[in-house]
Amino acid sequence: MDPKPLVGGLGFVISACFAAALIMPATGLRGFFAGLTVMLFIGFLDDLKELGHRQKFMGQILAVALLIYFSNIRLVSFGNLLGLGDIIIPGYWLSVLISIFCLLGVINAINLIDGLDGLAGGIGFVAFLLFAAHASLAQNQTFLLLNLAFAGALLGFLRFNWHPAKLFMGDAGSLSLGFALAFMSLGMTQGDNACMSPISALLILSIPIADTLTVMTKRILQGTSPFHADKKHLHHIFMRYGFSRENTVKIIIGLSILLGSISIVGRIYNLTDSTLFLFFAIYLIFYFISSFFILDLLRYSCRFRRKRDSCGAPCKALKFICQSLDIFNIIRSDTRHAVSIPARYYTTEKDRYLDGTITNISKSGFMASIPQLTTLESTFFTKINFENQDSANIPPLEFTIEHLWIATQDEKHIHGFKFKDLTAEQKSVLNLFTNTLKKSKP
Repeated sequence: MDPKPLVGGLGFVISACFAAALIMPATGLRGFFAGLTVMLFIGFLDDLKELGHRQKFMGQILAVALLIYFSNIRLVSFGNLLGLGDIIIPGYWLSVLISIFCLLGVINAINLIDGLDGLAGGIGFVAFLLFAAHASLAQNQTFLLLNLAFAGALLGFLRFNWHPAKLFMGDAGSLSLGFALAFMSLGMTQGDNACMSPISALLILSIPIADTLTVMTKRILQGTSPFHADKKHLHHIFMRYGFSRENTVKIIIGLSILLGSISIVGRIYNLTDSTLFLFFAIYLIFYFISSFFILDLLRYSCRFRRKRDSCGAPCKALKFICQSLDIFNIIRSDTRHAVSIPARYYTTEKDRYLDGTITNISKSGFMASIPQLTTLESTFFTKINFENQDSANIPPLEFTIEHLWIATQDEKHIHGFKFKDLTAEQKSVLNLFTNTLKKSKP
């Protein structure tokens, strides 16, 4: 794979701080900049030589402690979430402990969602703009300028981080981004300078927060560590069911805009905290429950595909939905065939290869068992050995493929791939091969 520089985080954080220093005073922001410096340094060390989880966690606690101490802000109220009055945290030290817990949660939520080109940066960019909108409505110039400085720096970074990325933010960027967003959530909702309700901040960051809560809860229910890495985040779910990396990022950023905009609407129309919290609760519950059953739901709904031309209105409605969503592109475009085809897979630079077996193929993609491949890659080359099939006398042919998803079945790693940039010859070969498989079926 091509090496990609991990200095993007350093670039946009330094740019944002430099811009903020030029356009606004640092009064009351000593804790923020002190903590951000620690966070940037810890992330840089992790990118350089991969720190242990304990070292990173201690660095995060230090950064958060500096923020709370020097900026003199802490979480004292959750707002009127349940419509029964404001939920106040009693006692100074309990407030500090809960503040540390919540700040660390936001930092790691952003760090965990940084799994695709432009995803964490896009969510951060949207969040800073929404925070800036709240600051503008409250006529809070300090937070307005600070959020715009970070939004502008992120926009410049996204130009090089959008798929296919030429630059990555690394842990230096994702941890610092999470820290900055955590500060905005706390500083803009608590204390004398509060300019928005706590639930508004929750809605703005609902995508990464709900994703982290769901993934960690599922890990605990399954008896594994909540910090054990896996491929069950929201972006993995979208990719597993056929969305490309770029479309997955666009959809998730779109959801972030939608949920965050509800907080702006609530501010303009004076919606209660309990009403706004209901939106977040509905999204969290829906995502949590559907994450367990989405595979079965998709399989069940797509059984109607074969009947769509002869059924009534319900099936026609389902057909329209399937045609509107890219998630069904592979499913609806052609028929899949169970096969057993040996294939060899190469990395982008063809510096290493892996052997596997294609178990299911169509004109648009295939599933394969590749025992040695345990991570989600981006682009592969594969050489498919058609000539060993009794049903077709076709020579081996090389394809460019995109790695969409990975799953474990009977202790075997099963992978989903999509054909990319098919030539006329490749399309002809796939058509010939799949048509031959159709004819050979009893």
